[in-house]
Amino acid sequence: MRKFTLLLCILGLVLFITPLSAQPPQGTTVLTFDGFCDGATINVSGDFIGGTHDNWDCAGSQAPVGGTVETIARVKPASFKGTIEAALTDDVGQVAFASCPLNLYLSFNPNKWAYYMSCDGVSPQTLLNSGTFTISGGQAKANHRGGVSSFQGKAGAVDDSDLITAIGGGYPKGPYTAAFDGFCDFMVVNTKGNNIGGTHDLLTNCGLFDAHVSGNNEQQPADVTGTAGAGALMASDQNFYFGFPNCVDQYYLTFSNHTWALYRACDASGPFFVNAGTFTLTTGTPPPVKGTRPTAARH
Repeated sequence: MRKFTLLLCILGLVLFITPLSAQPPQGTTVLTFDGFCDGATINVSGDFIGGTHDNWDCAGSQAPVGGTVETIARVKPASFKGTIEAALTDDVGQVAFASCPLNLYLSFNPNKWAYYMSCDGVSPQTLLNSGTFTISGGQAKANHRGGVSSFQGKAGAVDDSDLITAIGGGYPKGPYTAAFDGFCDFMVVNTKGNNIGGTHDLLTNCGLFDAHVSGNNEQQPADVTGTAGAGALMASDQNFYFGFPNCVDQYYLTFSNHTWALYRACDASGPFFVNAGTFTLTTGTPPPVKGTRPTAARH
């Protein structure tokens, strides 16, 4: 009896300290947000994800989404070390909210979703809405007209995911500045738990504009940044100001070796590589580097 009790304790400990979610399925998955007019079609290839937010306006429109498979603590319930989720940046944020980075998180065991956003250039991203989804064989619901979209704010929603902070070490606490070495732009962000938000500064040293940042700490896959481990997803709405709002940009920062990679998604085919380099963690405004260009400019 004592051995059986000990075995139960060990099993409970293992479940407590390991991710409790399933990997997002490879290939194409069509899902609908339960109780809402919209859904999504996601295409998973390795750790990269493309797709569309279907019927986002309850009138038949689609918007591209793009992202990766990551270990984070965004969709409740999460285990001690976070859950394996699809982390997607949704172009609806730049369209429906007139330029705000909007992030969608999908957990596949159980099937839950959550929308987060930061839009003031200062605050870490906060919960907009959350719920469950159903995997379907087609887009019947995504073609439904009328109703309410999933990303619309839920009155009285309480976000307790910030209490889940133990997804590993190596994450800096804000405020901090991520200065992209050899480029004129930088990010100034604040953190709360695993949530990140702030400003993508392309004004001070680039002479262009300020964009918004919304994201989270995570355990990143190596095929995205070159080095697996503690990092951050930072979605920037800079494309809205560059004049092509139908594309979403995601910066992936790895803290162990201070490298970054920028991916962009403009359609259902998924994110493609734009640029990469190193960054310096600092505070305040980094000194200007003459003759440099922004990170969004390809090599």
